[in-house]
Amino acid sequence: MKELQLKYGCNPNQKPSRIFMENSKDLPIEVLSGRPGYINFLDAFNGWQLVSELKKAVGLPAATSFKHVSPAGAAVGRPLSDVLKKIYWVEDEELSPLACAYARARGADRMSSFGDFIALSDICDASTAKLIKREVSDGVIAPGYTEEALSILKQKKNGNYNIIAIDPHYVPEPIERKQVFGISFEQGRNDLSINADLLKDVVTQNKNIPQSAKEDLVISLIILKYTQSNSVCYVKDGQAIGIGAGQQSRIHCTRLAGNKADNWFLRQAECVLNLPFKEGIIYSLLNDNLLYDNTLLMEGIDGTSIYKISDSLIQVFDEEKGCYYIDENFNIIKSNYFLIANENSKYLIAWANAVKISRGVYNTSICLLENDLVNVKEIILEENYQYLETYTNDVLITSNKDVILGYHIFPTNLLWEFPLASLGKWKNSWDEERDFEIRHFIGIYNRIIWAFIEIGGFIGLDIETGELKYRIPEYDEAIGKTICKGKDFFRSDYFLNSEKGKILGMAMDVFIEIDLTQEPPFVTQYGLQEEFEKYNIKKANDTAEDFVVQDNLLYFYLAEQLRFGILDINTKEIIYVSEPIAVVERDDSFTRLRDLKVSENKVYILDSNHTLHIFEREE
Repeated sequence: MKELQLKYGCNPNQKPSRIFMENSKDLPIEVLSGRPGYINFLDAFNGWQLVSELKKAVGLPAATSFKHVSPAGAAVGRPLSDVLKKIYWVEDEELSPLACAYARARGADRMSSFGDFIALSDICDASTAKLIKREVSDGVIAPGYTEEALSILKQKKNGNYNIIAIDPHYVPEPIERKQVFGISFEQGRNDLSINADLLKDVVTQNKNIPQSAKEDLVISLIILKYTQSNSVCYVKDGQAIGIGAGQQSRIHCTRLAGNKADNWFLRQAECVLNLPFKEGIIYSLLNDNLLYDNTLLMEGIDGTSIYKISDSLIQVFDEEKGCYYIDENFNIIKSNYFLIANENSKYLIAWANAVKISRGVYNTSICLLENDLVNVKEIILEENYQYLETYTNDVLITSNKDVILGYHIFPTNLLWEFPLASLGKWKNSWDEERDFEIRHFIGIYNRIIWAFIEIGGFIGLDIETGELKYRIPEYDEAIGKTICKGKDFFRSDYFLNSEKGKILGMAMDVFIEIDLTQEPPFVTQYGLQEEFEKYNIKKANDTAEDFVVQDNLLYFYLAEQLRFGILDINTKEIIYVSEPIAVVERDDSFTRLRDLKVSENKVYILDSNHTLHIFEREE
């Protein structure tokens, strides 16, 4: 291969972009996966030169973490102490010498290394590949890859991770050329050999330099050779612990490198390693909601939740009653209760999660706060009790498996029942008749409570009488291409936009809009397949059931493709789809995105491996 087309140049607007050999020879590299860009190759080739020279000078496997044409870290493959394993987050790994080298290169300055390009001096083994797989990086270059290592790396970014193999025997031409502003520059390649021979002439009074120090000096000089000037490097035990690069002032460069070295030492201090969580940051097994800055953001993992408790929280129930705090926005925190009402209601209402007692009966409580007085109401329901879903100022709407129930709040009494059996039955693939069940309540519009029925579409009930006012078993009109067949409604976290009088939903590659202002309500299905194809997404069948609507924009995510996007509700155009989000992959969990929330101009995404990704929208 004599040339390779690149994704783009230094910036996305710089197209076309390519690498090629001027002498008509083949390129000394092979792209095994992904589509590297211009900067990727600058990092890759400089990084490869660095690790090659380190290996030659020290005789150990070497690795570097490159960012924006300078190393963020570099090291040779010396074993790690238990403390270093801990601060480098590799305590759970059996590390080969090459993996030790990358753990050191990456771990010294993890902030700068985020999204790096990796260079390895030796054939990448499975141990190193497993370490790379769990980190956020753009790609890797190495002289080769074992079959197992290649298989591991190809799992990153849904098979789009940049993997480059380079010919270790390649020798570049002695003369280098490049253009700046249309003017050609030419110079001899910097092939100065850096080794221990450079340290023979010791000009200091102390002529005794330990062998370990000589090796560190050689390593530092090689690292600086491939660092953008001005540059300073601190090295200890075969790895860079602080690199200051590309500063106009040598003083600032020294400060930058020195601060990084200071932090490296500080991270190893026992008092830092054993730092407790700040008081007020707690873990709870009672609920699975993540609170961020007093805003309920997203579900937790495996029953574990993280909460931030601030001074604005109001304690209204004691621990014995199971409800601990309510914040200023009336969100229940650290509780097995969940809040139903908000500041727009004259009551604060929390409904306890069902607790099983004897004889298959569930005991639940309604907690009401009115004029600073707490009232607890107990209701006994059948075992198939579902849970409270929605409310008005005067009426609680709940359901069990068979019936939708409307309760008056004060005094507490049953207003009406709507049996789901009145909707008839449906047949499954085996021609078995099944009863309809409530998927979830959507909300109230013009005194009508709307609910989504599993397999049965939508129903609208009068909140005061429980009378069936509307039933929508299928959509009225289809617009655009979709992979969804038939006229059924797919599962979605349908949302009621009360201001516009519309129910909105997204499932697979379909956007559903129900106009409640029309009589009867009119349903339109918009196929989004062509919109997804604009972003090279051939099959959007993993759009999650939940989404967020904000300012006429619908935020959604593709759970298994590890991407999120934005749909303009007005134009029905997808205006943005992210690149695959780098998720730390583990053998014991299915890698996917789990939840998405939006607050102002930030998007919060929780993945299946306990990591919260935060994106800020550009104006």
